[in-house]
Amino acid sequence: MSFDVFLQSFHAGKPSAVPVAEIRRAFGSEFLDEREPNWWHLRYDDLNASTIFLSAVKKGTDAIGGVCVGRPCGDHRLWESLLELMRTARMVMLIPGGSHPLIAHPFVASDLPCDLLEKLGEPAVVETVEQILEHIRAA
Repeated sequence: MSFDVFLQSFHAGKPSAVPVAEIRRAFGSEFLDEREPNWWHLRYDDLNASTIFLSAVKKGTDAIGGVCVGRPCGDHRLWESLLELMRTARMVMLIPGGSHPLIAHPFVASDLPCDLLEKLGEPAVVETVEQILEHIRAA
């Protein structure tokens, strides 16, 4: 796929942090090649690979505020990993190009910044990978 997907963590309208270990666990360390602390290569097989970029909340820490998946592959495991991060780390998924923010729990909406909601609209709650992919196709 030729777009990027962003996951960000917020609390009370401000960027918040997720431990890098939680992100690593969600993707499955057996699929990761951590080339640099903030740049990982995710590979499931010869046809399914993506690049993961991590944004630290504070330089020199393992407190991650955002995850960018460059050119997300079609492997269902990638999307399950992203959904898991949305569920366990309360991250919001942002898809450039028109989709509403996607969240896994309705209560996450109260932590999102007002300007994000004003610009992108009310978040949509997704419970399955199929629902995420429907929003992507509709964007």
